[in-house]
This record gives sequence, C-alpha cells and structure tokens, in this order.
Amino acid sequence: AGTEHSGPGAGFESLFDERYWIILPLDADEADIMRFESFITGFGSVTERMSPDYHDKVLALTSHLPHLIAYTIVGTAVDLEAQLKNDVIRFSASGFRDFTRIAASDPVMWRDVFLNNDTAVLEMLQRFSEDLRYLQRGKHNGANDALFLRREVAHILQRCKHHRLNQGPSIFT
Repeated sequence: AGTEHSGPGAGFESLFDERYWIILPLDADEADIMRFESFITGFGSVTERMSPDYHDKVLALTSHLPHLIAYTIVGTAVDLEAQLKNDVIRFSASGFRDFTRIAASDPVMWRDVFLNNDTAVLEMLQRFSEDLRYLQRGKHNGANDALFLRREVAHILQRCKHHRLNQGPSIFT
C-alpha cells in the first residue's frame, strides 16, 4: 500500500482500504496469526497467507521487477542527448509518466529490496528477458502477431485483476 512518497506525512485515511497484507506465518502460533489478521482487516485490508518463497516470487513480479524496469527506462531517458530528452519529456504519455512516478520512489529502499530478494528478482527478470527476446525475434522474423499476443495477455490479466478486486482472489481456483 502507498505511493512513491514515504514517511508519516505520505499517509492518508484510505491507505489500507482493500489492500493486501501478505502474512508469512512461519512458526507463529495460530492464535497470534488470527489476532494479527483481525487487527489488519480492521483497517479495511485483506490478508492472504503465503510461504516465504512463494511470496518472494509473487512480489518480484508484481512489485520489484516493475520498479526495476521503471528505474531503467527513466535512466535511459536521462542518458539521451539533450534535444531527444526534451522531446521525450514534452511528448510523454501516461505510461511514461507512470514510470517516472514509480522511479521517484526511495532508491535506497529499493536497492535494499533488490539485494534482499535477488534470487526471486533475478528469476522473474530472466523470464521477462525471455519474453522480450521472443518479441524481438518475432519482429525480426516479420511476425506482427507477437506484440498483438502480448497485448491480449495484458488485457486478460487486467480483467483478472479487476475481477479479483471485485470478487476476491478465488477466480484462479
């Protein structure tokens, strides 16, 4: 939960509304876990239990990798020659602005996140890199369907996310 801003001043009343808290029970007492889950859901949040390894993979793809990509894309734009950089900023659409918003997050915190989750982040980065290579090969081989297919998958995932927010996480069961 939250935004690219950090600290107490970045909080707001609905910060935890319908936001997931992932609980890694480990060896904790079940009564303690249930009490904690009750406390968290009292904020309007949703709790989900996961194993640490599964948590690391899920967050690597849904949080850590997007931040890494955002930092990289914004870094690429910063390194452009002056005129091109000015036009990138001038003509940036909402997608690029989202990247700059994400890349405005605390770099020290994200460095620590990347270093402490390197195995899962590198695994998801490898998968993402393979998908990028697939798109590059498709383009070089004259296949226009590869990008269309990726857009279709993204559209399906967006619909799944919307459904999950409205119906709960049971759509995959």
